[in-house]
Amino acid sequence: MKVLLINPGQFTPANINYPLNAFQPLGLGYIAGHLLDNNINVKIFDILAEGNDHEEFVDEGSNRYVGLNKTEIKKRIKRITPDIVGITMPFTAQSKAGHEIAMVVKEVNPDIKVVVGGAYPTAYAETILDDNNIDFAVLGEGELTMLELTKAIKRKSNKYSKIHGLIFKKKGKTIVNTTRLPLTDLDRYRVAWELFPMDKYFEAARNVRSSRSISTFGRRWATIFTSRGCPFTCAFCAGHLVMGRIFRPRSVDNVIAEMDYLIKKYKIQHFDIEDDNFTLNKERAKKICDKIIEKGWEIEWSTPNGIRADTVDEELVRKMKQSGCTRTIVAPESGSQWVVDNLMHKKLNLKKVKQVVNWCRKYRLPVDAFFLIGMPGEKKNQVEKTIKYARELKKLGVNDCGFGVLVPHRGTEAYQIAVNNGWLTNKETGNFVKGLSTGEPIIETPFLSRTEVKKLFKKAIRVNQTIPFAKVKLAVSILFHSPKRFFKLSLSYFLKQLGLSDGLLGT
Repeated sequence: MKVLLINPGQFTPANINYPLNAFQPLGLGYIAGHLLDNNINVKIFDILAEGNDHEEFVDEGSNRYVGLNKTEIKKRIKRITPDIVGITMPFTAQSKAGHEIAMVVKEVNPDIKVVVGGAYPTAYAETILDDNNIDFAVLGEGELTMLELTKAIKRKSNKYSKIHGLIFKKKGKTIVNTTRLPLTDLDRYRVAWELFPMDKYFEAARNVRSSRSISTFGRRWATIFTSRGCPFTCAFCAGHLVMGRIFRPRSVDNVIAEMDYLIKKYKIQHFDIEDDNFTLNKERAKKICDKIIEKGWEIEWSTPNGIRADTVDEELVRKMKQSGCTRTIVAPESGSQWVVDNLMHKKLNLKKVKQVVNWCRKYRLPVDAFFLIGMPGEKKNQVEKTIKYARELKKLGVNDCGFGVLVPHRGTEAYQIAVNNGWLTNKETGNFVKGLSTGEPIIETPFLSRTEVKKLFKKAIRVNQTIPFAKVKLAVSILFHSPKRFFKLSLSYFLKQLGLSDGLLGT
């Protein structure tokens, strides 16, 4: 029994310069590790990473694609001859590529069982199997579900109804099984790092094609989770679809052991800690920082998904800086406390955000801020408050204020509110991808028209009147490495700042 786990390439609309960046698909890595530990023959095929330098226009020029081409993909699948292919669709932006890979697999051999997993199939559980090239889908975390499914296929059993977290077809009807409970003892599970094309991630970092390239450019980098799950109920967040709402931390020693392994085997220089709640237990976060300091590692790390300001104290900020943290992010999301509490349901005191920014400035820890505009029910004056608040954070020392227009993901409260009120202008997946890429609003409410949202968004991004030092440093590095790419990204960045383009700097 051979299992092949695939990370697809990416498509985005051709008329924008959206970052199509390689990332280490930890979901596949954890599933592969669990299969290996149970004596299953498994390989990982990262189409995006291996083809990070291949970019082409497709669909009559309407889309841009990054990743290996179809011919290479078919060759690899034929060479491996898998019995089962698992395809990750962690983002809406990869859903199109995921469906295309399923089709390619069936073209190679229609007997191969195709399984998909990730946030997208979980959100679209009822319809994902409408694609006849897909045989099964996994809800939420996939380690146990994928192992049980593999064993069932191996013994040619069709008793799929007993496998929690599985979506399958029975007599042409889609059956969605009971969702599996979240994994508890995360120390029992590992990433099969040995199956990842690590050199390709480092190559992507040199080509400004790696995830979070503002931190990883030119570095030997790795992404890790030290915990899973978020107990908060933010109306716009889809993270709970896979990770659940229960905070489940790995032990400090287990985290440090993984970092030690990666440093020794791959000479990792930078870690992206992708937790949704790295600082939720601040005493545990301090212990991780202390262990890194004790080890004397010459590494850097960052928290690109941000930290909750109300889970941080001054001592933790100091330890983060001392242990090598080079970038963190706070996410007030709005400058209106009423919006934060009543529309976003984040329940975060905005005064606490300012306090954390002050601590970061005190210890010279670079900090950015995230904001989201266009929540269902939000009004113009409340968005204006957000812009004003962002300016205040800039004065306090925030490097960069990142603004996004709400794209309500299926499975979130914001999505359901928009649907219930008839505010969602288009439910097609392609429009969600475009909205994510361009900031084009896809909801319209009696309180804010799409035109008003676009105007407010353009006004908001002008809060960043100066270019942060981290981006200047990155730009200089890119200039020496690839002048052509430097001028392309620079033009895109300045046109966006002037409101003349929807292009985005790939950082």
